[in-house]
Amino acid sequence: MHLKLRATKHKFHSRWRIRFAVVDLDKSDHYPQNFVCGLPALNVALLSKTAEYPFLQFFGKRSSEVAKALLANALKEEGDLEITAEVERRLKLLETKTRG
Repeated sequence: MHLKLRATKHKFHSRWRIRFAVVDLDKSDHYPQNFVCGLPALNVALLSKTAEYPFLQFFGKRSSEVAKALLANALKEEGDLEITAEVERRLKLLETKTRG
């Protein structure tokens, strides 16, 4: 599997709403054919003991590790300022939650 995050940005009222989809580039180069699952909006969900989210069901105990790697790679490649800020926010939250 060659996983990558695909970010989409939508105007929601007066703010940007950013969503991340996990895609597998080995399946296809085109979205949505390569869709695996969504990255939960709340990183706290990645630390949850229950697998309510497809991301947790798919990656299991490795969910936090996979999310960090995907976000770190997205940070290197992303050029949009709002998306970059959201990636940084999620990474920081994940780092804080896994340390504490």
